[in-house]
Amino acid sequence: MRLTIAMLVALLVLPATVGCHDKKTARSSILNDADSTLEHAYVLYDEAKYQQSLNLARMAKGIYERHDDQAMVSDCYSHIAACFQRLGDVDSGITNTIKGMEIEEKLGDNERLSSTYNNLAGLYLTAGRPEEALAFIDKAIEIERGFNNSPRLSIRYGIAAEIHLKLLNLDSALNYITMAHELDTRAGDSVKIARRLSVMGDIYSKMNRKADAESAYRQSIALLEQNGEITSRMITCQHLASLLIDEGKNREAVELLTTSTRLSENTGAKLVRMKNYESLAKALKHDNPALAIDYMTRSNNLKDSINRQETSELTAKYAAQFRSQQQELTIARQQRQIQRQYFFIAGALALAAVLLAAVVALFYFLRYRARSQRILQRVSKERQDFLTSLTNEFRQPLTVIIGQSQALQQQEKNPARQEQLEAIARQGQSVLSLVNQMINVSNINRHRANWYHDNVVTLVEMTIENARTMAHPRHVTIDFVAERSTIEMDFIPYYIDNVVSGVLYNAINLSDRGERIVTTLRRRDDKVIFSAI
Repeated sequence: MRLTIAMLVALLVLPATVGCHDKKTARSSILNDADSTLEHAYVLYDEAKYQQSLNLARMAKGIYERHDDQAMVSDCYSHIAACFQRLGDVDSGITNTIKGMEIEEKLGDNERLSSTYNNLAGLYLTAGRPEEALAFIDKAIEIERGFNNSPRLSIRYGIAAEIHLKLLNLDSALNYITMAHELDTRAGDSVKIARRLSVMGDIYSKMNRKADAESAYRQSIALLEQNGEITSRMITCQHLASLLIDEGKNREAVELLTTSTRLSENTGAKLVRMKNYESLAKALKHDNPALAIDYMTRSNNLKDSINRQETSELTAKYAAQFRSQQQELTIARQQRQIQRQYFFIAGALALAAVLLAAVVALFYFLRYRARSQRILQRVSKERQDFLTSLTNEFRQPLTVIIGQSQALQQQEKNPARQEQLEAIARQGQSVLSLVNQMINVSNINRHRANWYHDNVVTLVEMTIENARTMAHPRHVTIDFVAERSTIEMDFIPYYIDNVVSGVLYNAINLSDRGERIVTTLRRRDDKVIFSAI
């Protein structure tokens, strides 16, 4: 970020409304105490103790608000905004300045409003929001032209020029800085004239009018040197040096940067010194590369130092803000405690009513839920009973049909008739298989699942042995091969028996007379696989 003279002026004019507190009449002792507190805040501000000054200004504002002294409340807001700006919290500065502005607009005090608009424009400019700054500086200029106060109007023009420069409205910026220069020339204020010339040089430089920019910078430096003004002089020397480097006049640029660096060392302006080191490295990179590298090293070291300092200042700032917020929270907590005393009984009664309603609602909800569960259980039982009864009614006649067809098949000598009887038996077995599956589903829902941890090979062997009795009439042989003699696992015996029986039943029905069924049981990772081929 490039530091300019007009930005310095924008920062310096912030506490402009301070001083309105001098108008005192007969006042109560409490308001006199508030006046003393605010006066002490001003003293602390001058001593750069901004956080302490901020706390005192807030205390004074609270007293003025309780006694409806709006003019002094506005003064407090202005001072609080200045403290926040010095602490680096520009957004809070803007917020408090706007609060003061709203009071002054109600009071209709245009002189105070002009200063407030000007301060607000300066804050927005510092925050990098020139579009918003423009609206307020225009209002300040409009009011100030009515008063025809040349020194104050010159300040307004100077900030307007800086805002238009940020917005790259270069013609407007040049017009405003020219008007400010004319007013300061008539007033004979050589320091302000020098500052206007420096800003004018910035504008000419942006307009690529290098000769005009160089002339303005040189006139500014000469006046500033005559008046012993250090800060503006070191900044203007830096800007002129940058211009000369671009024109290839490196020797004179080095002299100016050396002067600016010396002044910055005296004032402790690290940012200006860091920029000077960078420019010196740029100016010397062809004629003296070793010295250029040295300056670049100094610039980097100083940049690290500035970053560490900014980090430390930010830490201190946020710590101070935290303490301030804690104080505000303490005050707010005490106020809430007082309010609770008035609303405690009403709150307790309301809570009791809500709890009673909740208990009643919960009671009816649980009652309804229990009734719904009983209905669901009854419906489920009736459906299960119906399914069981239906499947059993199917199973009995199917068993008779299959048995009789198999008996007739054994007695029948005609091959065509045997095939017909075998088809009847096979279809009957298919239907019986479906009925058995329905019965299994019914039993699964009816029986409680009891888990066991045991050797599953033994259970499968028993089930296969039972299936061999069914396969024997069809002259079908069932062999069983287990990968291991013992396979330990968690299982439900009823489910294992049904799965293995179902697989074997289908295998027997699909096998021709005299065929062999080979069953295997093996373990793969955490699974046990049963197969029949």
